[in-house]
Amino acid sequence: MPEVDQKQMIIKMFESTLLLQIDAFMNSQQDLGVASRAFAQSKERAQNNVKYLQKNLQTLTDWLSTATSP
Repeated sequence: MPEVDQKQMIIKMFESTLLLQIDAFMNSQQDLGVASRAFAQSKERAQNNVKYLQKNLQTLTDWLSTATSP
């Protein structure tokens, strides 16, 4: 599998797992009350994490490769 595909797969996996779980939970509840703001903030934080990964995944990959090599 080409490296680019793996990176996109990582981003999609993160995005689909966390964001979809937050959305599914929020949609399954009749009324979240005061917790609705906390869930909206969690969703926004997860979206920002996805953007960060999209922007910095290559840098993180390079750093991890260097940091873990003997």
